[in-house]
Amino acid sequence: MSRIALSALPQAPFQAIVEWFRRQARARELDALDAEELRHIAADLRVSIDDLRDTTCRSGAVIGLMRRMMALHGLDPGRIERESPELMRDMTLTCARCAQERRCAHGLAEGIEPSEAGAFCPNAGTMAALARAQHSECGP
Repeated sequence: MSRIALSALPQAPFQAIVEWFRRQARARELDALDAEELRHIAADLRVSIDDLRDTTCRSGAVIGLMRRMMALHGLDPGRIERESPELMRDMTLTCARCAQERRCAHGLAEGIEPSEAGAFCPNAGTMAALARAQHSECGP
């Protein structure tokens, strides 16, 4: 029986497996906390314990997709994090709960227009409003 080098495996399935192990590790870290510690962390972040688990255990790729979608709308995620941390938190929670991760990744890879994102992205309306507000700040 011959061995297959890891470098010969397709990267997408390999990356999916690596990400799965990372999510499991993050879930175990949360599970290792006692209830009081978990409650304090969630309270400090102003989220529920369920929301904390959802965002911590979801793929880091989901947050990357959100940042790419923000860039598509002409937004600077760093600026929004600095100026409106609560809004960024809410958008992150919305993204972490979204069931359209594959559609989002495909749309971004295919070069969708911001106006098309509303068909599947629950944050698209917020991003469009932020983009309009940002544009009006800059003047006509």
